[in-house]
Amino acid sequence: PGNSGRTKAVVSTQSTGGMWRDHSMYNVVAIVIDISLYLAYYFINKLAIRKEKVMRSTVVVLTSAAILWLLSSMIFLFTRSIDTSVSPAESRALNRECLLGPIDSHDMWHCLSALSMFLTEILLLNLDDDQMEVKTVEIYF
Repeated sequence: PGNSGRTKAVVSTQSTGGMWRDHSMYNVVAIVIDISLYLAYYFINKLAIRKEKVMRSTVVVLTSAAILWLLSSMIFLFTRSIDTSVSPAESRALNRECLLGPIDSHDMWHCLSALSMFLTEILLLNLDDDQMEVKTVEIYF
């Protein structure tokens, strides 16, 4: 009797909590906040303190990545198409209609988040392209 009461409490807390029931979500949020703060620091340092310029291609990649991150986040947060805390049959009941042929919202989230991660990597590669013509000894560290 004492053990079954504890089990019921655990089951009831697992069935509530929305997306925060999965502890990996805390890691994802921490990583996203860390990357966002670092990029904000780097851009402020580059533009306001060092007075460096940002190339047009970098602005295009930054804007594209931000839009894709926003779209993929909205799909992830507002469409619930899977639930790993329940049985596969119960999770299958959450499936939605396909958006584009065989692609449902979860597949769309995978595609958009992969593109946004790719563009973020391209952004990091192109961020200092304005420094290509500057001699290494003249670059501020």
